[in-house]
Amino acid sequence: MQNILLSSFFVLLHTYLHITGGSASPTSKDKSKLGLSINDFVCNGDYVSSSKVKQSIDTAWKALFTTQPNDVYVNHVEDTRIFGSTSKTLFSGPVSIHSDSGIPDEGYKTIIRVVFDFRRNLVGIITIHKNGVRHCREILGLSNSAPFDVNLHDIMGFKCANQVFDFQYIASSYTAACSELLSGTGLPGEYPKIKDGPGFPYNKLYAWPLLPDSKLYNHGDATYNKFIVFSDGIETLSVYYTDNYREHVCPAIWTNKTPVLSTPDFLMKHYRAPITSDSLIHCHGKSFEPHYIVDNIQFAKYAHQFLSEHRLDFIFPAPIGDKSTSPGLSNWLWPLRLQEDFHQARQHSIEYFLLLSGSFEFLGVFSFEHENYSKCFSEALDNFSHDMPHNYLPL
Repeated sequence: MQNILLSSFFVLLHTYLHITGGSASPTSKDKSKLGLSINDFVCNGDYVSSSKVKQSIDTAWKALFTTQPNDVYVNHVEDTRIFGSTSKTLFSGPVSIHSDSGIPDEGYKTIIRVVFDFRRNLVGIITIHKNGVRHCREILGLSNSAPFDVNLHDIMGFKCANQVFDFQYIASSYTAACSELLSGTGLPGEYPKIKDGPGFPYNKLYAWPLLPDSKLYNHGDATYNKFIVFSDGIETLSVYYTDNYREHVCPAIWTNKTPVLSTPDFLMKHYRAPITSDSLIHCHGKSFEPHYIVDNIQFAKYAHQFLSEHRLDFIFPAPIGDKSTSPGLSNWLWPLRLQEDFHQARQHSIEYFLLLSGSFEFLGVFSFEHENYSKCFSEALDNFSHDMPHNYLPL
């Protein structure tokens, strides 16, 4: 009997989501240029809320101004194959996940990192494992307009405020409620009972409580009373929760079976042809692609404008030269972040910098080691007009 009810529940749910998924899910207004909305994510068993994603991006983005080039907090994602070989310059920063006890996850089992571009647009969220890197799965059905498709999506559960309940648990709760009704052993006032009253979104339906410890995911401290409601069949089943004596419907949510960044549409729009070795900028054991240098020049200029407008005192871009001269005549130093190494601690002793003119024109790429700067050379960019002063330290 229970297997029949469960099977019927999932068939009806598939049909309902396929018909109403598009209209029931408003389009998100907070979309990145790559087409990804800032939604909640599931990362290897951890639930990451959209607010946590935004907070992680902001923290890592600020680290571009406030940390030295070899700082491991924010890194350059040089190998973008897992993001469709996009031509965008990408960076990554950690996403901190806290356990129920409040102790930070030290990442022994998995490390979650958010990937973003210079403009703080979300590109993706990944988890780091010993055998590779995996995309986190975006949660749909809340602020994403994608209708449910059984061939593309996996059903996840019902989202009640800060908790997610598994579909199978909801279906099992329904069978338990039905069994209680059929047995006729329930006392007056006990569950399942008729739920009806002003402001209640349903009309004369049976309500059955959901156990607080039966949640699939929890991403907040607040707790609420949660129920399923139904009338005379599983096709009427819905889920809701109460907050300050008000009832709120819990929407159904689902995830992509395949990450968006792996779809042919994304690959066609963001594929970048391989760079030949002749066009690379070689710099004392490190090679930089020209587009990465160009992107950093543009961002250094943007960062200077941003910091000036907001009157922020960050480390970079750092002015160099005689402080008594006009600021417009001083040169600028901008750090070049190194490739993210997902599996090993960074051991680099060499730092790399862009040297820019007062008007943010390219002057050269320099390495810094043992308190000395060395000019780098490349046939692709060999027009260096200034030497780096060897007595300057970016402190």
